Amino acid sequence: MTVPLPESQTSTVQVFVNTGSLYEKPAENGLAHFLEHLCFKGTPTRSRIDIMNTLDGMGAETNAFTSHEYTSYYAKAPSKHFDTVIDIISDLYLNPTIPEAEMETERGVILGEIDMYEDLPMREVPYILNELLYGDQPAGWRILGPKSIIKSVQRSEILKFRSRWYQASNTMIVVAGPHTHAEVTAKVKKLFKDIESEPVKTRSKIRLTAKESSIRVKEKQCDQAHLVVGFPTFGANHDERSALSVLGALLGNGMSSRLFNRIREQMGAGYYVRSDFEQFRETGYMAVLVGTEAVRVPEVLSAILDECMKIFTEEISKEEFKKAKNIITGRAVMGFEGSDAYTNYYGALYSLGLPFETPAQHLKEIQSVTIEQVQKLAKKIFKLENTYVAAVGKGISEKDIEKVLKN
Repeated sequence: MTVPLPESQTSTVQVFVNTGSLYEKPAENGLAHFLEHLCFKGTPTRSRIDIMNTLDGMGAETNAFTSHEYTSYYAKAPSKHFDTVIDIISDLYLNPTIPEAEMETERGVILGEIDMYEDLPMREVPYILNELLYGDQPAGWRILGPKSIIKSVQRSEILKFRSRWYQASNTMIVVAGPHTHAEVTAKVKKLFKDIESEPVKTRSKIRLTAKESSIRVKEKQCDQAHLVVGFPTFGANHDERSALSVLGALLGNGMSSRLFNRIREQMGAGYYVRSDFEQFRETGYMAVLVGTEAVRVPEVLSAILDECMKIFTEEISKEEFKKAKNIITGRAVMGFEGSDAYTNYYGALYSLGLPFETPAQHLKEIQSVTIEQVQKLAKKIFKLENTYVAAVGKGISEKDIEKVLKN
């Protein structure tokens, strides 16, 4: 896919492959992420140092990431370097040598990454919610995998995993910048002509395993308790996805949102509070994340639930509703000032099976959402029997959380 941006001074080349932690078997958990790291370790014609020196030398931004649904590799640079950028990205994607020595070194890097995230309770607590909601299936596993697998996985297993998923039918190349579709297509045909084209199987479907309101608390020595309150919703391609975005903005986006005003400004109960989403192809959830004192967790949870219920039990003013939609559209417009925002946007649409609508079309849908749609959706989602709580901290009372959910 090409996104022509005639006035852009940068070009972004981004490759998406439909494989992430959701595509792993139990003994493979963490391999998608491990492979992502290893693809930067060199090709038959470029060493790791050659790749980094060339990209840094042109002032490029480059990285890769692994999500539940997909893995992506990208580089963004001044447009005059487009030929070099697309050549390097295609090379590291198609021809990684994955040397044994580099793989051994990278084990330590990933083990350090796992430790880093476990030391950050704000990052840890959403994973605990995933485990609570989805249990022992890929959606409930950590993207980075357990240390035991990272320590023991062999090169042959990495190569087998790569061969299974890194195929033409499972790959999307997105280029954004001042280039024509014909120009990009010609380069892609040339550079990717040897991509493997074996059949790809579909991954197993996700199911919600938690049957009733549940709580999971991880005891950890930290100065603040970190809480996430989750409400199961629906898959990424659901026809109510735009209403869900507006609901999230109304509740917890921005310094004028309901949750920010209630938890931070009125109660003084914490520094951060926000709403967020996790959406897979088949299912997903809406979440509220907050940091507070352990002793204040029950009252903060009660306030969160109260604000959620007020969305459909009390009137929403037209002014507040317009502001919530404008938060989404305004931030999106600012975000799309960079060529990389376009490649990320369209690549995610592909990997999640969403319709290929332009950002303008998407934002038009957001503006068309009505108060009635949001209140109807909120009434369907925000129920005590549909509430799941995960927390990380010292001295958090699970019994007190349970009392709030039962009242």
